[in-house]
Amino acid sequence: MQHKAERKVMEDNKAIDVEYTPVKESTNEELAAQANALYESMNKIGYMGLQMASEAGAKLKVVKNRLEHGQWEDWCTKNLTFGLRKANRMMKLSEKTIDENSFFSNPSTLTDIGISKVWMLLSAPEEAAEEVAANPNAPDMTTKEFRAELDRVKTENERLETENLEIAHLKAELDKLKSKPDKSEKLNEEIQNMKDELKKAKQDLMDKDDSDKEKWMEAGRSEAEKNADDSSKEMLESLKESKLEIQRLQKVIDASGNEELVTLKIKAAQLQEDFKACIDSLEQIKSVDPETGAKMDKFIKAILDSMSKAIRKDE
Repeated sequence: MQHKAERKVMEDNKAIDVEYTPVKESTNEELAAQANALYESMNKIGYMGLQMASEAGAKLKVVKNRLEHGQWEDWCTKNLTFGLRKANRMMKLSEKTIDENSFFSNPSTLTDIGISKVWMLLSAPEEAAEEVAANPNAPDMTTKEFRAELDRVKTENERLETENLEIAHLKAELDKLKSKPDKSEKLNEEIQNMKDELKKAKQDLMDKDDSDKEKWMEAGRSEAEKNADDSSKEMLESLKESKLEIQRLQKVIDASGNEELVTLKIKAAQLQEDFKACIDSLEQIKSVDPETGAKMDKFIKAILDSMSKAIRKDE
């Protein structure tokens, strides 16, 4: 049993009754006739035409689902007074009007927009269509102006979407880098390790230098002691020669009996004792401080050389 319903619509400012039958209880032929009638009326009655187009699209969708694959286009050509493109648009409008997430489901959004502009909105992405439909100047725009505005919004939204994708990609890359050990942290760690190794190498070198310095000082002390020993030997040889010379002079003095010679003998003996004491002090200094001992050794030699020159200047 078929259930019929009526809806009053305006045509030429007069109320007319439009009869339709629930979609699932109609044959394909009946549905085609109803869709054709609704299409013919929709351009005459403004906004109500959108509702008619939506209902027509719902009926056509039922037919398309009943047909075998590949039969839809031929069926439209044979049974509809409008083309395949408009049929697809009306089916899309039908889907949008029952989608709670679509702005097409809110009748107030399209109240003042003509059907031709609605077809443009249907072909655009949802966000762009909603933005243009919300433009207060949309009802007064020409079809050309409306299309240009829709294209502009679509392009801008695509640009923003591309930028958002790039931002999301960069964020993902950043998160990926954060999830891995930071290369800069690794580099800083390697640099710190190199600094620590360099510091240790410097300390080892300083320790080695201290050790080498100690060796050098020890070698210097040994060299100084050796030089001091050599100087002592030279001094002893000089003393031996001086002693022999004194003994020779002693014989001369003893033989002469001269008073001045006796005085000289006494002073020479005293000088010999003082010199011996000086040598003993020098040996003690060398045993405690070889470096100072070596200096004193040279100092005494200088005195002896000076005295020797004073004695020999009259020769």
